Amino acid sequence: MGIGITKYKNLVDLNARYAIFKQTESDKMPVSVTYYGNMAIDTRPQDNREEVYNSSDRYSYYHQVMVARKFNHWLSLQIAGSLSHFNMIEETMNNDHWAISGSGKAKITPSLSAIIDYSQPLTAHQLNNPNPNVSFGVEIATSSHAFQVFIGNYYYIVPQENNVFNMNNWNPAEGETTWDNILIGFNITRLWNF
Repeated sequence: MGIGITKYKNLVDLNARYAIFKQTESDKMPVSVTYYGNMAIDTRPQDNREEVYNSSDRYSYYHQVMVARKFNHWLSLQIAGSLSHFNMIEETMNNDHWAISGSGKAKITPSLSAIIDYSQPLTAHQLNNPNPNVSFGVEIATSSHAFQVFIGNYYYIVPQENNVFNMNNWNPAEGETTWDNILIGFNITRLWNF
């Protein structure tokens, strides 16, 4: 479980992850299945945002089911389906948005891994269709921390914002610079071993 605050739209989000099934070494359970959920609230004052009819119009949600398999000591792959929902959105867009993603992690050394991710929007809107995300990264793990550095074309932190509003493109139109659409990210994860 977690809570986050973003500068963009002053979003406050709550998230939770639950392992439904875990892969076993005996292969009795060949994959891990995990659910991830997120709920965000736009906390901007009324005069700083578009018209709101009800307080519930400020809410957005994200649901994802991930199916992952560790094939050996160095390779793990995952496929995931997600649903993003906005209680209020532009009239030319759907409130619900489906997407699918695939990712992989390959260990290069015991403490260094390469990561790749691709997310494809499935829902077609009348206007403002989001672009897919492509990201590449490296992870350095210690006994108590994992450090990730990656490049990709997602801009937002909250997943439903990325799935529905990503306008950055790896293949920009002629005349645009590719680097204008690529961002660099950094994560630190604290590993707890009880």
